[in-house]
Amino acid sequence: MTKYKRRKIFYLLVAAFLLVSPLLVGYSLGYTLDFVQGDIKKTGGIFIKSKTPRLSIFLNGEFARETSLISGGALLTDVAPATYLLRIEKTDHNPWSKTVSVVPEIVTELRDILLVPRDIKPATTTPKALAPMLATTTSIASEFKIDKKDNLTRKVGKNTKVVSAGVNSFAALNSALFFVDKNGFLAKFSPDEETLETIGRPGFYLTDAPLRFFQSPSGDIVILDSGGGVFLLDTEGKITTAGGDATNIYFDSDGDKMLIQKRQSIEVRRFADNTYQPFQKRGAEETILRLDSPIRDARWFYQDDAHIVIRTDDGIFLTELDGRGGRNTAELVSGKTDELLTGPEIPDTIFFRKGKTWSKIEL
Repeated sequence: MTKYKRRKIFYLLVAAFLLVSPLLVGYSLGYTLDFVQGDIKKTGGIFIKSKTPRLSIFLNGEFARETSLISGGALLTDVAPATYLLRIEKTDHNPWSKTVSVVPEIVTELRDILLVPRDIKPATTTPKALAPMLATTTSIASEFKIDKKDNLTRKVGKNTKVVSAGVNSFAALNSALFFVDKNGFLAKFSPDEETLETIGRPGFYLTDAPLRFFQSPSGDIVILDSGGGVFLLDTEGKITTAGGDATNIYFDSDGDKMLIQKRQSIEVRRFADNTYQPFQKRGAEETILRLDSPIRDARWFYQDDAHIVIRTDDGIFLTELDGRGGRNTAELVSGKTDELLTGPEIPDTIFFRKGKTWSKIEL
């Protein structure tokens, strides 16, 4: 090959690079060339993620593609900005759908998609299978009790000491003892140093029923008073209120989210920023659902911490946290049940009781 031909090929390659590079950069930024109308349009995308492989994805009723067998994900690119009905299907599973808004230059992410099998067959289980979730750890609480005179006492060896008088409720958390006296003051007792610290008087509603204390895996403490008032005690000792009418509290696996069960609604409060879509700041609160009938139980589905299991008199249901474009709710068990149990120790399993018989569902 002559020097002239080599130079000619070199200049042709440079010209091709200069021509194609802007197109590639524009494509990566969400621009596409409309050859029919002869103009450049901005597009967006949709990212889908599920632990269930081989899901069929439909956009406005038209098949788009399948999710990956390995990653369980799929990325739809070059999607024109608009509102779409996204539907995901799998044989023998309930379909999943919601309205999705696509905006230019943005990929809308939908993670933790869970399709529930149509024909769920619960299996009976044994107390041994439930043992990991019912196990209790040795606590300093065994050293303390409230006597008949409402004194909080501590037994050390053969001796009994009064820690504080006129106590309503107490709990051992973080190797320390927290208690509320009959005047509504919250205090902390450190057994090792034998020091007593008054934290504050946030306005507990007090009756003969004891207050309930909850501790998240990240160290935050929540107190539920007799009237359903929710009080948050952070790791710096600051107390804030988080509404009322609550009947129970549950934290997710990492302590990033708190489920607040109420009589006819479920709320979630965030204890950490959500760095994925939909982006939410620490302290954000959201009502997940409201019902006309009473909610008997509500628990986290710990496999993804993105779904909640609800028990009512009509059955047991699974619903998702992400409310963008609607929430998908599926029935797991039909009819009345007596108890519901989930736990991070067995994250993919939902236990429920009818009478004396415990059964389980694995998702």
